[in-house]
Amino acid sequence: MINPLKQLRIPIRCINGDLFPTSVEENRKVYADFDAIVLKHMGHYPMLENPALFNQSLEKILKEVAK
Repeated sequence: MINPLKQLRIPIRCINGDLFPTSVEENRKVYADFDAIVLKHMGHYPMLENPALFNQSLEKILKEVAK
């Protein structure tokens, strides 16, 4: 079976809360250009739980991928 992720040529970035664990290393085994910012004490909706911190994280990601 062909892995469709292997055809991508873009970075995959996530902003996740730590209440639902994100295994960055396991995800990188599937797609090498994966990274995540994990926000402490947040669940599935960090953009609603702490919009200011979420926006700071998003800005950081956007600046990184724009390089």
